[in-house]
Amino acid sequence: MTALADARPHLRPLLQRVPALRGRCRMHPRVDAAGQQVLCWARQAGLADDPKASRRLHAIDGHRMAGRVFTDSSDDKLVQFSQWLTWVVLLDDHWDERSCPTPQEIDHTYTRLLHVVDHDREPAHADPMERAFTQLWQVTSADMSPAWRGRFRAHLELNRQSTHWEIRTRRTGQFSPLADYPRHRRVASASFIFDAGEAVLGTELPASLACLPAWSDLADAANDVAVWCNDVLTLDKDEHEADLSNYVLAAQHHLGLSPAAAISWVIDRIAARTTDLRRAARALPAVYRRLDLSHGSARAASKVACAYLALPHATLEWTCEAARYRPLSSSTSQAGAWPARE
Repeated sequence: MTALADARPHLRPLLQRVPALRGRCRMHPRVDAAGQQVLCWARQAGLADDPKASRRLHAIDGHRMAGRVFTDSSDDKLVQFSQWLTWVVLLDDHWDERSCPTPQEIDHTYTRLLHVVDHDREPAHADPMERAFTQLWQVTSADMSPAWRGRFRAHLELNRQSTHWEIRTRRTGQFSPLADYPRHRRVASASFIFDAGEAVLGTELPASLACLPAWSDLADAANDVAVWCNDVLTLDKDEHEADLSNYVLAAQHHLGLSPAAAISWVIDRIAARTTDLRRAARALPAVYRRLDLSHGSARAASKVACAYLALPHATLEWTCEAARYRPLSSSTSQAGAWPARE
């Protein structure tokens, strides 16, 4: 991590404060081949039909995030989750390209995606993003239960709400209350793709477990640590682009902190949430026994829990290496080194 620490502003204090994020993640042995397959899929789906879109696609490297979370998955499942990650990042870029889309535009997009989930087919006159989503949905949901489909749909709806929140802060130039940030940032990370992760693992959470606070404690803590690490590591970029959804910038504004103090404040919360994550994971075996889960169901849940435990460290390394988050010059951390939003 030394080379990454030298190139990535604010990484060193984060690693010093949160030892669980030190070291290097395991990587799936065929991750590079998966990356090539994802690029081919994206091109065939029409997701890279001009030079700008092609550059954006190559900057994602979603397969290297997936390869750190699903280190032992089959090759086709690694590709599948890499495709989901790529699609989600491209959706985020879709909103960035429009600067400040209207609420009606946001609702129109999500209504059409929800149509796919509800009817298992693409909407009329589907664009490349909608066709790619339909393909991924049909493959991923094929063997999943109605309960799983309902969870996926609910999380997609939450992502609609978080997109409204992000665009509203951009349009108004006003920070939301600081207490609102954890909830909004958590669902802004498109948590529905971790429902897809269950299918990638070839399993499904027992319905009796998925609805419990004991499980949401684990999932929420993992997502919080991951997105807050991202906010620390991309702070210079987000400040340059006036992205008011960044937790560090919100803390600096609401608490009247210096930039360095705001970074430390968020890192302290990352450390606390990392402790929460470990505590939630340790509590799960007792929850399995209380629910009288079969050995198979408990093992399935543990596989998903392990993916959540891997998420923060995988996100940190991916954020450090992906060109999407890299300054134009790796030798400088000045805000002006970040490319303007296209």
